[in-house]
Amino acid sequence: MSDPKNTRGGKTDDEIAAAAARASYLRKRGIVDPPETTHGSELSREHQAARRTDNFDGSAEASDIIRRRYRDAYLVAKVVVGFGKAIKIVGIITASTLILLGYIAFGNFGLPAQVACVVVGAVLGAVIYFFGMLIGAQGQMQYALLDVAVNTSPVLPVADKVRVIIESD
Repeated sequence: MSDPKNTRGGKTDDEIAAAAARASYLRKRGIVDPPETTHGSELSREHQAARRTDNFDGSAEASDIIRRRYRDAYLVAKVVVGFGKAIKIVGIITASTLILLGYIAFGNFGLPAQVACVVVGAVLGAVIYFFGMLIGAQGQMQYALLDVAVNTSPVLPVADKVRVIIESD
């Protein structure tokens, strides 16, 4: 029996634990949210306690599997971002090379050849760089979606969520 002096919001620790167990039981049966008719702060505390005490069968093994899955997904996002950076570098090298060739062409073919090389180099380099930015942005969006997925995962405990996100960098 709990001490009546040890109450939170009018509920004892035993009542909060019982509510957490009840919420856990309902969630396992597919009834995710109890009605919103209870007090907001108590409901929030009960849900938080239920999430902390919710034990799935093989939860440590499930947590490891999910952590590996997220780690692999973060690796894919990192590769996509790296591919975007590589394409941007190719765009810069292409533009620089064509502009340099334009200055070399000026000595041999005159001003029209120089202008043509500079314009083509600048436009082509900008287009390639732009596509590199788009690909890199896709990778960054994957990072953002994975961060949301990890943070809202009901299976991973908070320590594993932190570990997954830190290991992703």
